[in-house]
Amino acid sequence: MEQTKEAKKAVIEDQQSGPVNTQRRSDYPFVPSKPVQKRSCRRCTIMRMEIAPLRDGSVNELETVFREEIETWSRQLSWDYRPAQTLIKTYLAVGSMPGFAVKNDQGAVVGYIYFVIDRPVAFIGGAYVLDRYAGLEPYSLLLNRCISFLTKLKTVDRIETQLFPFNFESEPLLRAMQFSTLKRFFLTLELAGDVPTTTAATPGSTQSSQFRIVDWSQKLVKHSARVIYDSHIATPDRFLCRDYQTEKGSFRLLSNLIDHPACGQFSPRETKLAVDSEDRLCGILVASRIKPDTGMVPQLSVRRDCQGKGLGSMLMRSYLQGAKKVGLRRTTLSVSEANTRALKLYSKLGFKPLKEFHAYVWQR
Repeated sequence: MEQTKEAKKAVIEDQQSGPVNTQRRSDYPFVPSKPVQKRSCRRCTIMRMEIAPLRDGSVNELETVFREEIETWSRQLSWDYRPAQTLIKTYLAVGSMPGFAVKNDQGAVVGYIYFVIDRPVAFIGGAYVLDRYAGLEPYSLLLNRCISFLTKLKTVDRIETQLFPFNFESEPLLRAMQFSTLKRFFLTLELAGDVPTTTAATPGSTQSSQFRIVDWSQKLVKHSARVIYDSHIATPDRFLCRDYQTEKGSFRLLSNLIDHPACGQFSPRETKLAVDSEDRLCGILVASRIKPDTGMVPQLSVRRDCQGKGLGSMLMRSYLQGAKKVGLRRTTLSVSEANTRALKLYSKLGFKPLKEFHAYVWQR
């Protein structure tokens, strides 16, 4: 969570100001921005709110917000957000957490937003406001201030974020701020019933027997990153994450999934690899835990020349069998609406939509 020298020196404009840059590259399949009408904040219980840098605050000031945020993630997504929040608190405690807090008219912190800069990309990691204050006013203050700040940095030419609409839908606001949007679904599958065997091939598949599923090996991390990169060439998801666009970026993405808790705690035991008859790596399924009894699949990638042969299905079925065997009650994953092939597979396996959200990208 590096905050650059330029970020520290950036002049923050009026708290109501929007992003400075209004040029947006419209990349398929993102939805172009549209004008949005301002609405009054009916849910807000106050008329005046203020914004302050997170680095000027303390963990204690945000404790009420943190507690409710943890409860919300658990209730709505069956996700234990404490590991990720612990990391946020660590940076906040030493005054190096980049972001902003919103305060009510009595000076109490009622929400926050934070970001990470990995030049030339800035990532808005999350935004949350207490339920009793959630509405247009606090979220627009946080998003406007954060995005205005980031777009002033000459070293930032792209902003990415994926925000769950826990108590407010930010999509109209971000479209109005010249972000492109991509609808996504958070899916869940209860593991109480029988899980299909890995030998079952998808309809039309005649070559699944050419592959076999093996356990994860750290020695293959670079090879796995190449598979992730290759699988995303010319796919909708390539646009939502810059890391998918290069081998180096895909290696960074995989390393983050392994080393950091943003998408749950990495589970090497349930992570699976697919190889062909010559032991060439063809696919990877990355597994994590977002709760002791809840798994997640943050990454499923199959090399392009191996797609359409039932390999994705084999990886998923192998994972589901292993997940049930170790006692998981359910598993989850996210998928883009435009990724119709993946949606069809997950639906066939029994996954159900739990929540809709969006991926957002701003490009200078």
